[in-house]
Amino acid sequence: MLSQNVRNITPSLTRILFSKAAEYDSVIDLTLGDTDFAPPHEVQNLACEAIIANLAHYSPNEGIFRARELAAKNIRKVYGLHGVSVRNIILYLYVISDEVYRSLVFDGEHTSVIQRPRNPENIIIANSLSKEYSMMGYRIGYGQGV
Repeated sequence: MLSQNVRNITPSLTRILFSKAAEYDSVIDLTLGDTDFAPPHEVQNLACEAIIANLAHYSPNEGIFRARELAAKNIRKVYGLHGVSVRNIILYLYVISDEVYRSLVFDGEHTSVIQRPRNPENIIIANSLSKEYSMMGYRIGYGQGV
């Protein structure tokens, strides 16, 4: 039996719209941000290996070093910021730009605020593997500053 407090919880607008979209055949549903394809097989295999090796725990505060290296490499490649290293994958800055959907551009090209010439040292981008690699349940992300 559910408590009165639990029964009083109302669904979020996202969930309401998700349910409403499911009522129609011709709707392209983008409400939850869930993709309709699986993560790459290599990612699936590595995730399974990590679970079997008992590596599926909270990471250190600064993040897993190898993951930080790969995040820095990705930032250099995607944003052309060649001074980025594992040392400046940081947590606190003045502007936080959510870049999770940067790979889902249907018209034109994505431009990040971190690529603007004004005060890039005061910007941090937040990114994840969720949308680009169809890994919603993995909750893997990173922050990157210049």
